[in-house]
Amino acid sequence: MIYFHGSPIGNIKTLQPNVSNHKEAFVYFSSNRSVALLYTVRKNWYPYGFSGENRIVEYTEYYPNALADIYAKKTGYVYEYDGEGIIENPTNIYCAYVSRLPVSTTNEEVIEDVLLEILKLEKQGLMIIKKYEDLSEEEHKAKSKMILREIEDENLVEKNNDYARFVQEKFPSEWEVALNEKVQGD
Repeated sequence: MIYFHGSPIGNIKTLQPNVSNHKEAFVYFSSNRSVALLYTVRKNWYPYGFSGENRIVEYTEYYPNALADIYAKKTGYVYEYDGEGIIENPTNIYCAYVSRLPVSTTNEEVIEDVLLEILKLEKQGLMIIKKYEDLSEEEHKAKSKMILREIEDENLVEKNNDYARFVQEKFPSEWEVALNEKVQGD
């Protein structure tokens, strides 16, 4: 089986384990190239899931024009790994696998414009894009609750990093609610 790893960095011959939100050092892979493609741009923001029996990747825009905002005119790299050695799935995320050891890549695919590649996969039926303006009122409410939970869980109002600034800029209403709750809680 071929596994895929998305990165904004090119010419990597050996992928090194890194600590991510799972608190352990892993090299992350997906058995689904579409998923790896999303990770070629680093934003700590990957609002996707899987749809239907075939588990097609479904990307949801959480703010207007989010897909283009994040992926347009960005170069990304999808690395392949032949799966030799132990690959496990401690995250319990569908199609996600990890290696605890460094991994030599077997192929590097350069994606000149990640957005164009995503749109190509959508036309081929390999991805679904849920546009912000097409979300139902219930989906918007659920999105807002999820963002508030993320701000709280990650204590973003206390941080001054790229991810906190991204959430503050893209979700000002939720950010304001979180700030008010923080002030009232102090």
